[in-house]
Amino acid sequence: MARGRRGDGLPFGLVLRLARADLAHEWVLSLCLVLAVAAVLSPLMLLFGLKFGAIETMRSRLVQDPRNREVRPMTSQTFSRQWLRELAGRADVAFVVPGIRQIAATLEASLGAGPKLTLDVLPTAPGDPLLVENGAPAPGPGQCVLSFLAAESLGARVGDALEVKVKRLRGSRFESGELRLRVAGVLDQRASALKAVYAPLELLEAIENYKDGLAVPELGWPGDAPEAYPVFDGVVVALGRELGKLDELRLINGTGFGKLTRPSPAELARLTGYRVDPAWRVYLVEAAKRPVGLESVLAVKERLRGTGAFLLPWTRAVAARLLAADGSEAGSLNVLALGPLAEGAGRPRASNQRRPGRRAREWSPNPR
Repeated sequence: MARGRRGDGLPFGLVLRLARADLAHEWVLSLCLVLAVAAVLSPLMLLFGLKFGAIETMRSRLVQDPRNREVRPMTSQTFSRQWLRELAGRADVAFVVPGIRQIAATLEASLGAGPKLTLDVLPTAPGDPLLVENGAPAPGPGQCVLSFLAAESLGARVGDALEVKVKRLRGSRFESGELRLRVAGVLDQRASALKAVYAPLELLEAIENYKDGLAVPELGWPGDAPEAYPVFDGVVVALGRELGKLDELRLINGTGFGKLTRPSPAELARLTGYRVDPAWRVYLVEAAKRPVGLESVLAVKERLRGTGAFLLPWTRAVAARLLAADGSEAGSLNVLALGPLAEGAGRPRASNQRRPGRRAREWSPNPR
């Protein structure tokens, strides 16, 4: 085969000339073919560029910045310690710290004779990614970490002592509790856009208690002693007549309760430990999710004014242990709620029927 030839022996230069001539002769068709290929490839190249360019960069920043990974509830809600422990144990959760009500999480800080600044107080603890990845240590007792904007506004640096004041309205008087916090660190500017101070959870709980009117002895802040308040899982309503559908709806609408049933005598005794005289019409009003306070029971009583209803707040049985003088267990029993609210019709009388671990109570519609 001669040099410079391809395929069946045609000169390579001739092949190129024929291809160029065909392209020039069918230039419209060739142009359409090029545009069609470009129309298919251009979006694909654009998508690949976005995926491995801008989107990948944004994703990397999202994953690396702890502020973007933070999940914070927008409303205040009560969580149990067991629920928080289970949440912290999840494989997809790196850090968990409880908080307090947002309305109570503020304080006033100043540096000596400098300007006073109102700051948000946020909880933190050892291992907090927001602090670890932004150049600040976890604060200990009597310490805090400032956001960049807070430190800039106060003119504070690491090692400075902040004068902190917590204010509250107690009755008709304004009161304040004071303490000093040492600045243990200042966050990078990218960490937060708030003027905030990060402190241990114990300090936030003390601030919340003080604003609720309670005393905080460990900080020398005066106030009231904490008092336990009653909560109930439901209320037993006994009447001498049937309630209409509208009256039934009013018992759970706006009272804090969420469920109303007509239990049988056996079911009522099993749930509450009480037996009701068959002459009564009995309703069981229950809380939907968590126990409610006395104000909910009083709201039900108000809705039943003039009906001669008899109300018995109740809680589910609580297991209790009886301890001997030496600390050993002497026995166990179930504790049930007592304390009926009545409008004057009826009174309780003890029944001779007993069940293991509880005492049955019987309610009669007529005074005896």
